[in-house]
Amino acid sequence: MRNAFREHLNRWVENDAGKVSLRDAALLRDHLRDDIRACGASESEIADDFRKELGRFSDIVFTKCEMLNQRMIEAKELDRLGVAYNCRKSS
Repeated sequence: MRNAFREHLNRWVENDAGKVSLRDAALLRDHLRDDIRACGASESEIADDFRKELGRFSDIVFTKCEMLNQRMIEAKELDRLGVAYNCRKSS
């Protein structure tokens, strides 16, 4: 699933909508003061950073989903075995 997400992300970055979005993002540097305009990122830099950061974010999300799914499987197994849970707060 992670690979499918990354492939979809790469296809978007490379399609017309992605290219327009990256171009628009790169054009924001034109609104910077002259003395700091060089700090603005190019389209390719923005694309690389976007892929990298969204990749990191998706890794976190997929890891948490995998952990949650594992916990759900464990809970179903415990329920199937008739293990009772006592989740009352202490007084």
